Amino acid sequence: WRIYPTACTFDSGQEAAQQAIEDGQQFIIGPVCSEAALGAAPVAQAAEALLISPTAIHPLVTVAPQQQVRPTVFTVAYSEALQGQAAAQLAYDTLVKRRAALLYSPQDMAAVRLVEAFADQFQADGGEVVNRSPYPGGTTDFGEWLRNISEAGADLLYLPADAATANRVAAQRRELDAERAGTGSELTILGSDAWESDQLDRGLVDGSYFPVHYTSLDPNPTIQRWADTYKSVYAVEPNTLAALAYDTANILAEAIHQAQALDPLAVADMIEPSRFEGVTGPMTFDHDHRPLKPVPFVQIRDQSGVYISVIAPQPAAP
Repeated sequence: WRIYPTACTFDSGQEAAQQAIEDGQQFIIGPVCSEAALGAAPVAQAAEALLISPTAIHPLVTVAPQQQVRPTVFTVAYSEALQGQAAAQLAYDTLVKRRAALLYSPQDMAAVRLVEAFADQFQADGGEVVNRSPYPGGTTDFGEWLRNISEAGADLLYLPADAATANRVAAQRRELDAERAGTGSELTILGSDAWESDQLDRGLVDGSYFPVHYTSLDPNPTIQRWADTYKSVYAVEPNTLAALAYDTANILAEAIHQAQALDPLAVADMIEPSRFEGVTGPMTFDHDHRPLKPVPFVQIRDQSGVYISVIAPQPAAP
């Protein structure tokens, strides 16, 4: 095996994949970033090489712009559509929220896709979206939007944004609560997987929820055994990237074993209909080669993560 470094750009992913193909590689794990995976995927498809990205989530990695599924390209991290659906189901069923507000940047297409998936599922479940607050990129003062959200009577704020934005919104929401003598304190904030960052100020977002791809807080014995083994070998706690990469390598190895051949097309044919048991959850693949898997959620309590629930959204109809 060989390592081909990439930056998080289309061109670097394309160039790395081209070099791998020229070197005779038929099986590619990666790239990590969606931007690089978007460049690598069509190269792998054209060469009939099998590419599995552990972490890319952009919908056009596995599906070409003409809506044709790339036969030898798969992703292992749950999709934005699945994440948004799971967040809505957590909000409605587990947190018993009925009036949601959506705060997001329309310049962030991942956030837009998450908001659309969340809103569709939340309303289908019987909830009401009482406020939509798109904000310009680079916004640091969210006071106006938060006041409008409070006046709309929202009991849940869906905030698919990066950790820095989550910190600002949570801090300003506290300031608004203080100004109004606690009014609006029942507003629960629900974030996205972008919150899983060292930049998240857990003191500011205390009480909030967000999804993760992997958590060592999950009591599942399989996960705990794997985490213990990982720590014994590397002397560090496994993170999300390690868990997704581990599952990706196992999916490839199991599919090769099932195919009884080193033919990428035959191996791809084994992946699509199979069920895999991973440390990021049991998974199958939909018709677009994206995983159908449970989505774990954690809540921040006293600046620590607390494992809350696993939501397994129903797959969308083809």
